[in-house]
Amino acid sequence: MSKRLLQIILVFLLSLRYRVKVIGVDKILKKGNRGILFMPNHPALIDPVIIMSRLYVPFSPRPLADEEHVDNRFLRPLMNVLNAVIIPDLKKRGNKGRGAVLEGVYTIINGLANGDNILLYPAGRIYRTRYESIGANSSVALVVKRVPDARIVLIRTTGLWGSSFSRANGIPSLKKNLRTFFLQL
Repeated sequence: MSKRLLQIILVFLLSLRYRVKVIGVDKILKKGNRGILFMPNHPALIDPVIIMSRLYVPFSPRPLADEEHVDNRFLRPLMNVLNAVIIPDLKKRGNKGRGAVLEGVYTIINGLANGDNILLYPAGRIYRTRYESIGANSSVALVVKRVPDARIVLIRTTGLWGSSFSRANGIPSLKKNLRTFFLQL
């Protein structure tokens, strides 16, 4: 399946539930489409899907993904197609996962240095409250320090706080919400 066809299908499926308005992609393209560090806010579990549906063509960003959310038989093959950088959850693995996280960050650094586009969520998690807190996440500082000439594009997503994919009403379940979404089609 071509990248463009995959994007069309995903945009169509998302349009059944969400109204998405994208502003500024033309300005990014005027300066080229390589070596970009995309850094979005993260109000809900669904926003990476929405963002990738709009950025995949023409940017093909490599997403950084938490293995807890993508390590299943449906999402793992998609993560391979997207060339995602999978990192462990340090809250679950503790110091044992630290090396794998650093390896993932250095994969991002090397990718950016070689012209890859990267999708990195600075907070590293979805909003816990109505407002995002980046906290002590140091991966962005390390990436920017090691690749100072990378283009940085900030992305703001609005309208998802309070959805079933956000923490507004408790801890969301990606599997449960996707199942409900497809059953409503």
